[in-house]
Amino acid sequence: MNKALPGTPTFFLFIFCCTTATLAQSSPPTETCGIQHQQQLINQQSHSGFRPILAGDFADPSLESDLQRDYHAIYFQPPSPETETTLHVTLTLAISRKNRCAEALATYALGLAALQNNIAAASTFFHQAEAAFDEVHSATGLAHTHFEFAALARNVKPQAEITATFNSVAAELDAAGDPTDALTARLQGVNPSAPDASAQFEHLTTEAQTLHATHLEASAHQIWGDSFFNRGQYDQAMLHYQKSDALYTTCLCNPDQRAYLQTSMGRLERVQGRPESAIPHYRLALHLQTLSHDQAYVPQTLNAISVAYESMRQYQKAIAYLQQALAVAHAIHSQPFIDFLEANLGYLYYQAGQPRRGLPLLQHAASNFTNDYQRCSRYDQLSEIYRTLGQLGDAESSITSAIEACERNKNNRDLADSLETRARIRMLRGELDAALADAQHALSITEEISSHLVPEDAHKRGYNEQTINIYATTISILTRMGRYPEALEVTEQSRSRAFLDLLSSPHATLPIIATSTRLSLIKAPTQLSSSRGNSSPASPSSTDLLLQSESHVPSMQTPEIIATAERLHSTILAYWLSKDSLSIWVIRPNSPVYGITQPIKPAHLEALVRATNPYSADTTRGLRTRGTHTLSLAPVPASTELNPWRSLYQILIAPIASHLPQEAGSLLTIIPHGPLFQLPFAALIDSHNHYLIEHYALHTVPAAGLLLYTEKNETAASQLTPHFVFVANPQHLPQIPNSTPLPPLPGSAAEVEAIAHSLPSTQVTLLEGSQASTTNLEAAIPTATVLHFATHAIVSGTDPFGSFLALNQSLSSGNDDGLLTTSSIYALHLHTQMVVLSACRTGLGPVSTDGVAGLSRAFFYAGSASVLTTLWDVADQPTATLMPLFYQGLNQGQSRATALRTAQLALISDLRHNRIKVSFAGTQTPLSEKPAFWAAFSLSGQP
Repeated sequence: MNKALPGTPTFFLFIFCCTTATLAQSSPPTETCGIQHQQQLINQQSHSGFRPILAGDFADPSLESDLQRDYHAIYFQPPSPETETTLHVTLTLAISRKNRCAEALATYALGLAALQNNIAAASTFFHQAEAAFDEVHSATGLAHTHFEFAALARNVKPQAEITATFNSVAAELDAAGDPTDALTARLQGVNPSAPDASAQFEHLTTEAQTLHATHLEASAHQIWGDSFFNRGQYDQAMLHYQKSDALYTTCLCNPDQRAYLQTSMGRLERVQGRPESAIPHYRLALHLQTLSHDQAYVPQTLNAISVAYESMRQYQKAIAYLQQALAVAHAIHSQPFIDFLEANLGYLYYQAGQPRRGLPLLQHAASNFTNDYQRCSRYDQLSEIYRTLGQLGDAESSITSAIEACERNKNNRDLADSLETRARIRMLRGELDAALADAQHALSITEEISSHLVPEDAHKRGYNEQTINIYATTISILTRMGRYPEALEVTEQSRSRAFLDLLSSPHATLPIIATSTRLSLIKAPTQLSSSRGNSSPASPSSTDLLLQSESHVPSMQTPEIIATAERLHSTILAYWLSKDSLSIWVIRPNSPVYGITQPIKPAHLEALVRATNPYSADTTRGLRTRGTHTLSLAPVPASTELNPWRSLYQILIAPIASHLPQEAGSLLTIIPHGPLFQLPFAALIDSHNHYLIEHYALHTVPAAGLLLYTEKNETAASQLTPHFVFVANPQHLPQIPNSTPLPPLPGSAAEVEAIAHSLPSTQVTLLEGSQASTTNLEAAIPTATVLHFATHAIVSGTDPFGSFLALNQSLSSGNDDGLLTTSSIYALHLHTQMVVLSACRTGLGPVSTDGVAGLSRAFFYAGSASVLTTLWDVADQPTATLMPLFYQGLNQGQSRATALRTAQLALISDLRHNRIKVSFAGTQTPLSEKPAFWAAFSLSGQP
């Protein structure tokens, strides 16, 4: 896992707002010296504060007026040095008049003012106020001063002592006639790790409702949400945060209360792998803190932004925000916060590749640990640095301390992280049994947490990405121990889990963005790849589109994977790339699982995959494709151009070749990992110069578990009469703002017409030119068993919802913009055996632990059994030959994988015999048999 910096402890700042935002309660009428609540509406926000009481023997109208002015300034005006100055004047006057009550009230107010900028001074003032209030027998004054002591001690005392202290304060406040602040104290005293914590919160929420204290009801839900968060029950945490946010908005409470809640909501997004979605919460928190003029909150929020950028590995931004937080913490003289932030800075230096710079800061923090929350996270970070520096003994000692603290604190999220760290340390020391025990414990916690994520696809994908190191470490240990069947099960646990949960959930209905809005949001790309066009426009920003994913399905076990191989009559090849090795599994029907691991650096494998990229840098000797690139026609020596394919065969196939079937045309089911999703295995070349496709039919899946769902889609499609829907060469292509117009595709029209003529006319719907509209497509979908798109595709490399297929744009109506977006595809209800995306790079998209989040994923979810995509831009002539041959094989009863193999072999034969020629520089130039011209198409899903 990418271990993020710890956020600010939940309790550290929240406690300060509780005493300054309580509803009006009357002090006992008999008290002659004390504190009474008052409320005021400022900028449509309800602000609560205290006003001083000077009566009986302490009555002094002049002093009381001065104190009321000073208290009003503290609670209802922005903090300023003038407030403290006038308070000191008031205190001097009270001393000169020997009015001990006024002294106590002025000193208490000075403590409140100092909370903004000098925690140490605040503590001194509260001690002085306590002595004075005790002397004048002020029950309310003593109770509220003791509340402040409890608040200040919250970050440095054990939980049991914190609970006891706040309960004692609550009893004082009840006795003083202040049930609202008594409830506040009881809320702060709840031990969130206690077995009955939820029962306590439920009781306190009911009490808040009885008191009509909406702000305390909101606070209760927030702290309740924090307790669920610490236990890893993120779905419940989000529910309570949302209730809290609604209540804060309703009660128009002090802005700083909602600001703190926003940091909690942002943290929840971040730990589920969505730091980019956390930052808007943090920025809103900063805005609200500006409204409340409360500097005490600002370091926390700046730290939270830093943590979000650290999660995105933007370390320099993270350091910059952390330094801003430190500057504010120094300005308000908050030493606990300074220590906390300096420790975060130390770990950031480590993350940025400077472990020796970070070590002293964390070692200093270790000398000041005061509670298990800090020990849990900080000892883990310290262990990481020791491990990096090769100090394995110190590393294991530190991480064991972290684990013990996490267990005491019942912090399951960080416990799993720390167990994984110790597993890696023990693996390095050769203690594999102990390492495995830690890794499996971490894995069980992670699996439990994953069953309580926010029920939405993006959160699940993000969490899986966040926790991938726990799976990777477990796999590394198991493979080192030769326990490959168990390791295979762990790989399956890590693969496409979010997608499988999504597939088993009720079909979502996504919001449709208005045409004008969609087009206005599309902008010229910086990170998108374009296909069948000479521009690279980006689709609308759609990261806020959420897919409900309520299910949590178990992963496939080894016997089920073997049974799947038997059902498909296939041999499954599963790959897993770690930080220093590649593991391969061979799963054959009725045979033991075979596994092998070889050392390799991911960078080397990625470089080889990139080297198979067929694009030509020399456009003067390049064949134009249906996309933005050209394919090289230059006379490159075969050994130079094909060497990456040979090297990849030796890495990916040769080590397990003896375990593969010998019969030509046998089916291989390939489960790629990492960069291998971008590799067409068909073109791998063995030592006899034979392509892998010459031996086997191939198809891929992101996880074996997907085949359970594609089989269901296949069964549903088989109930329909075969019907083929072809979409080609739209007449009016969408106009993408700030981008070069997409060009016509006459070659695609010829392609689908040739295919259509080979099929019974009653089974064909041809949507070409102006007929290739989303309206006509929607009308044709209910009866379609095959959908074939021969048009432009714009594929995002970063945004899962950022890809689209270009259809015909209506010029007479604004209701059809010609964009079949990924989000629109997710909303379709298909019953197709296959979707063919005969465009360019349609098989690409953001690659993560969940596979490729692109067009294929959307079509599988929509209900297709198979998807045929491309991994690079394709040229007209070879594609126009390949596609009719593919459908010809299907008409002859071949499976999709066999039909694709047959078509590719026929095309290779034509290329070898110079039968495919293109017009180039005034001459007919034959195309060579290199993979660029035949290997782009890849079948995924059912074979």
